Amino acid sequence: MNESLNLIPLISVIICTRNRASDLREVLNSLATQNPPDDTCEVIVVDNGSTDETPKVVSEFAAPSWLSVRYVYEGIVGLSQARNTGITAAQGELIAFLDDDALADQMWLRAHLKPYQFDPDIASVGGKNVGLWLLQQPDWLGPELYMMLGCGGFGDEPCTLKYPAKPFGGNMSIRKDVVTKLGGFSLALGRKEGNLLSNEECELFYLVSKTAGKMVYAPDAVIYHKIYPYRATRRYLLNRFYWQGISDALTNQLIEPSSRPLHVLNGLKAMPYCLRALIATVLYQLKRNPQKVMVSMTGLWYLLGKARQELALGIGRAKVLERTHLSSA
Repeated sequence: MNESLNLIPLISVIICTRNRASDLREVLNSLATQNPPDDTCEVIVVDNGSTDETPKVVSEFAAPSWLSVRYVYEGIVGLSQARNTGITAAQGELIAFLDDDALADQMWLRAHLKPYQFDPDIASVGGKNVGLWLLQQPDWLGPELYMMLGCGGFGDEPCTLKYPAKPFGGNMSIRKDVVTKLGGFSLALGRKEGNLLSNEECELFYLVSKTAGKMVYAPDAVIYHKIYPYRATRRYLLNRFYWQGISDALTNQLIEPSSRPLHVLNGLKAMPYCLRALIATVLYQLKRNPQKVMVSMTGLWYLLGKARQELALGIGRAKVLERTHLSSA
């Protein structure tokens, strides 16, 4: 662990991890081979309750002189909790988030820093996520589903992002004063042990947009996101879309609270669309178009998840969420 640098870094890279020691080693190595920026950087590894060799990997990592690496332990399991712990520990003016199952392109850090240097009004920068298939891509899995595998971007040219367009969670940066003022990531959302709840960054960037914060896309800020074999399965994707429906319903409830009758109405409105998705699935199956079949099936599961959560909120079977801020995380 490199503790020789005492300068306040311009940018802090936060990697939240849990029981992925081998992946962590690879992502740290990808940061070490960066084309280094002019200013010192730090990496904060937030160990979110790992039971493997994660602490050992961090302690043995040989960082180059321009890069400081720190280990922080967070025993409360949850991605939002871990991210907020990293934000609190960060010393940089800017904070970048990088997934532990990704590899950073050699120019990744420079590409995130560049927009901030030319425009003081920028609050956040998002990059491009390129899929790194660890096994051959299935023939039934088409580009329409890549985003749910952590892959995607907004083309090859820089652009301003208008919400709901936003940076991707595993490849984003934000000014520390902005994210701190907004309260960090809501603990009501984000991955927790045993589920695929998401949207913690969606809710945050909604708040950024409401404060007139400028969000931009930097296509050169590339990461290569590993697509494990278990993710390239029908079972995983259907579950992922089901939880996305739940996540969207909860996010809407957080940012635009509704009455119970309206939640019930929203849930009932989804039912005809579920039927349409089911019919489309059957028709594409008859036409032997496996990619369209999967798109229709994931759409059906998304709608079922959203309808279930809306109805649960409406009849009082689900807790109405309140935003938990960074200060109380």
